[in-house]
Amino acid sequence: MGSALALGLAVAGAACAPASSFRPASAMSAGHTQEVGFGATLVGPRPYVDEPTSSVGQAWLTQAYGESVRLSFVSAFDADAFAGGVALALLPLSTRQAVAGVEFELGFAWASFGVPVAVRTVGDTWIYATPRVATWGDRLTPGVPFGLDVHVADAVSARAECALTWSDFEPNNRRIHYGLALAYQFGENSK
Repeated sequence: MGSALALGLAVAGAACAPASSFRPASAMSAGHTQEVGFGATLVGPRPYVDEPTSSVGQAWLTQAYGESVRLSFVSAFDADAFAGGVALALLPLSTRQAVAGVEFELGFAWASFGVPVAVRTVGDTWIYATPRVATWGDRLTPGVPFGLDVHVADAVSARAECALTWSDFEPNNRRIHYGLALAYQFGENSK
């Protein structure tokens, strides 16, 4: 029992959080109700700190319930840790050209509240942002991820994202994140 507790505490101390959003408000293309995706993010060093750029992987599975509710199971992982959680997006503002709402995430060693917004540019290409207040381990870390969501085929999307985060609102803790992801959509809407 003692060794299981020690292992649990070690994993909790090493746990990571998703370094990118990758689940824009515009994610589901017409007719699909589920999405599975994988992404990788490079997290840059803080200013004035001699530290390496780190990398974080992310995977998710999303189920849409109607037009405005999405439930996602999200995981984040790096060379030292794995963390899992859930996200709930409520997207009541939706037109052919724009989507907006709120999103809540809760995971092992992280929590987040965000405001996802997406605007259609050309065809099925969207620009999105998800300003958020989140935790990164035990630190409050607000951030602003911006991204591009390109539907490259009926069921496949490619996403590129850049984010700025500021741990504990300290300017010296600013980091820049760059990420790429692929998502596959499936499941047919009953309409």
